[in-house]
Amino acid sequence: MDLQEKCRELDVRLSALEKATVSGVPGMSIADRINALGDRVGFVGNNILDRIDRAVAELKTEMDGRFAQVDERFAQVDARFDHIDKRLDGHDARFDHIDGEIADIKSILVRIDAKLTDQQPN
Repeated sequence: MDLQEKCRELDVRLSALEKATVSGVPGMSIADRINALGDRVGFVGNNILDRIDRAVAELKTEMDGRFAQVDERFAQVDARFDHIDKRLDGHDARFDHIDGEIADIKSILVRIDAKLTDQQPN
């Protein structure tokens, strides 16, 4: 047998194998069965991707809701701090007023002290 005959014989055997039916699947060649399995794997893969996409969308929706809650809470905290700042500004104004009154009292006391020391005999 020469090389060409062996090649033709192998081609014939390969063609016969490709056309042969797969055990458990009558009337389907090996090539058709491989194609069918590839299609099935593709369908399963698409199904898994669809499930992942739905899960990601649900997670995104839930996270967006949580972030909205966090943003609302921060807005409430900011409003409380603004209120506290206003109250503290009011207290500062009161303390400034009290400091002014204390300064006035000190100046009155200094004048009284000066008058008293002037009136005391040496």
